[in-house]
Amino acid sequence: MSRPRLSVPLLLIVALSTVLIGCVPGQTRYQDIGSGGGEFDVKMLAKSDMSRVAELGQREVLKSLRKMMVHLYNANPQQLNRGRSQGQSQYTVQSSVKRIFGQQIRWNFSEFRGVTGNKILHLTFDKDYKGDRVLALTSALVSMTMRSYNETTELYMLDQLDPQKIYNSARNFEIALKMVDIYPYLKQSGSRHITTMIGRATANQDLIAILVADHLNRQITSVAQSVVTTLLLPI
Repeated sequence: MSRPRLSVPLLLIVALSTVLIGCVPGQTRYQDIGSGGGEFDVKMLAKSDMSRVAELGQREVLKSLRKMMVHLYNANPQQLNRGRSQGQSQYTVQSSVKRIFGQQIRWNFSEFRGVTGNKILHLTFDKDYKGDRVLALTSALVSMTMRSYNETTELYMLDQLDPQKIYNSARNFEIALKMVDIYPYLKQSGSRHITTMIGRATANQDLIAILVADHLNRQITSVAQSVVTTLLLPI
């Protein structure tokens, strides 16, 4: 018996209502990621409804990570000094955020000395690491996000997205939050903004993974979180 399929209009309603919950007024705002200004773009003709939903989900994940980065700097201002010690003389919260969330999304930097992918998260909590841990943590989560979307913010007809990779990135987000709690290197603010932002990013990734899997008639292999400690899943 085949699985029931959600209609595209219902997919759009569910996705939009969920991702827009993550919008918080009154926060420090930088350039909106992937904002189209509401004007018609001929490229939209090559996009399916589902690919637009996936793009919106990705955009909300990146916005949550950007807000997380700002809150972490507010709670850990000493990380800016660590960044300056790595040769970034004009190093402020805004300049650091723009290094990742500028005109192009970036996540690999010279300070990481060749460490890439999931390994950036472990670098964040390496006791011998001398660089900016906020930059490293955010870069790790952005790297996971972008790799789960084939390293692009322009999705056309789903571009062969793998829902398993999107699901795996959500589980890795949960592991990252565990590591923030376990290791003493990064303080959270009293209002637990970091938990909220990573939680929203995780929820959005889970939603998009489910929607893409349903659209492609694919199965997602779930992972028992109680078994996972700091072992990151492949993306």
